[in-house]
Amino acid sequence: MRMLVGMGFAGFVLAGAVGLGGWAVASRQGRPAVEPPPSYRTERVSRGPILASVTVEGALAARGVTHVPAPFPGQVIEVSADTGDSIVAGQVLARFDAAPLAARRDEARAALAEARAARALAEAQVERSRLEMGRARTGSLPDAPPLAGVEADLRLAEAQRAIAEARIDRESIRLRESEAALAMAELRASFDGVILSRAVQPGQVVNPGGPLFTLARSLRLVEMQAAIDQAETGRLRPEQEAEILVAAHPERLFRGRLRRIGPEPQETGGKVVYRVIVDVVNEDLALLPGMPGSLRVITDRRAEVLRVPNSALRWQPPARADAPSASRARPAVTLSVETDNPAGPFLDPAISAQGVAWFEAMKDDLSLSPEQIREVRRHAETMRAAIQAAAQDPDKRRETVRAARQAFTRAIEPVLTPEQRQRYRALQEARRNRTSGERRNPVAVGRVHVLDDRGQPRPVQVLTGLSDGRYTEILGEDLAPGEVLVLDSQPPAPRS
Repeated sequence: MRMLVGMGFAGFVLAGAVGLGGWAVASRQGRPAVEPPPSYRTERVSRGPILASVTVEGALAARGVTHVPAPFPGQVIEVSADTGDSIVAGQVLARFDAAPLAARRDEARAALAEARAARALAEAQVERSRLEMGRARTGSLPDAPPLAGVEADLRLAEAQRAIAEARIDRESIRLRESEAALAMAELRASFDGVILSRAVQPGQVVNPGGPLFTLARSLRLVEMQAAIDQAETGRLRPEQEAEILVAAHPERLFRGRLRRIGPEPQETGGKVVYRVIVDVVNEDLALLPGMPGSLRVITDRRAEVLRVPNSALRWQPPARADAPSASRARPAVTLSVETDNPAGPFLDPAISAQGVAWFEAMKDDLSLSPEQIREVRRHAETMRAAIQAAAQDPDKRRETVRAARQAFTRAIEPVLTPEQRQRYRALQEARRNRTSGERRNPVAVGRVHVLDDRGQPRPVQVLTGLSDGRYTEILGEDLAPGEVLVLDSQPPAPRS
């Protein structure tokens, strides 16, 4: 009897459990499932340095390169310097066969002596002709020559003397040349330096003009040469700091300074580029001419500033299916502010709030009426559409942006009053005439999303400054160090 009671109680419990499980399943089927929140990739607001830079590939070269040619045709009988040798001024680099040179010098000496003898003979003839002329003029002597004949002889003697003097000048030049060539039979260095290359061997017969040695004044200061796109030249200034990395020394960072930009343009692959030259200190001679490397020119820097990752400025919350369409609409106005990039925020829709801020400032500066605001908005939308439809090629896109801006200016000027138009042109001119430092340090408006106490992204509008491609400087007090920023999000995993 007791066993039956126990079995009945257990059956009651089992039946109740089954009933509760069925109720739970029915409840889940009757209610919509709660969508789990998305997962976010985050990073905290921090302080640190920001370096704005321009990075290109280039190659090292020696400074003060000089080519030493063969001074005359001849045979090199000795070479006393080799590639890589350090040399001093006056050091013998090579010796030529001096026998032919000495023979030409002796020949020139003999020819000069002969020319001097011919001049002496001509001078004697001149003196004799002058004596004969004196006798002819007196006419008292019975054997006096005719005056006309004597005058002709005198002129002939004087001409022969002039020929002899010209010959002396010619042979003197030949003698000096042969003596100089003989002196250059020993090819000497004209300055202290190092030999970069040697193109001659003992016994080789060379012709004048061909380089025998290539010298550099020193390798303790070399230069990095690189070609940079024309769009980046506006950020470069002489004496800017530079960093160089080469494959031969991957663990070292070499430093230098920008010496020259351009000015000769070069066209490469349909793009206009300019050559930049950076002086690089090379005290331990670790860098050699011809080494390829990466060049980074520091255009600006900030130390210990509030900064956020650039991905935080680009991220936007994903659109929800049940959200009204108006919440996903693009802003009606995306005017550009003055930045380093000629295309401004149009290249990155995530920072289009810059244009809104510029538009608000324009309304205040020009005191636009409601009707004018509507017209300006309409032309701004036309400009935005033209820029969005531009090609992806940077050069073509830059031209499209420039043309769209000009069209916007031409369109809104008739909308303005004469006073507003004059003020607008003054503002445009002021922006164009900003100093280079102001152009390199733009101030723009951006937006980030901070996770609140509930783990939900909250938008925060910020003022941005310098950017190094990874981090962007934050101005003002809209953010604090340690706040959690959203960098990216992933959709929630579906529940089973």
